[in-house]
Amino acid sequence: MNTATFMNPDPITAQDPRDASQLRTLSVLYYVFSMFYLVPLMIGALYAFMGVGLLNGALPGNTATQDSASGWVLLGLAVAMFFIAILGGALTLLVARRLSQRRSLTVCIIVAAVSCMQIPFGTALGVFTLIVLNRPSVKAMFAGWT
Repeated sequence: MNTATFMNPDPITAQDPRDASQLRTLSVLYYVFSMFYLVPLMIGALYAFMGVGLLNGALPGNTATQDSASGWVLLGLAVAMFFIAILGGALTLLVARRLSQRRSLTVCIIVAAVSCMQIPFGTALGVFTLIVLNRPSVKAMFAGWT
């Protein structure tokens, strides 16, 4: 008589190799997605150059008051774009690193939810990240580091 019994592993603690593979893939995709934040940086630099040009009188315009106001508006837009691009890029790089380390589950979920607002690539990446991160087996991988 065979005394060895088959024990079914607990589904919450059992690690599925597909989960590790999907987390690795999501990490790489977040690294690639962080490069999309270079576009607002370049546009912000263009706005900054145009704003400085209007303030210095290097660009032609109708009146001095309109040029001054337009220059300050463009500089304000440039600063806002720089801030958003640097913050978004830094958070996206942080999530890419944390996914590969299996740390900071809450931060990864929050950034994935926020990235859903960036249509179309951010939406797809955010939805897939939320689906993967809400699995019990993946949450168990992050359990020691949250």
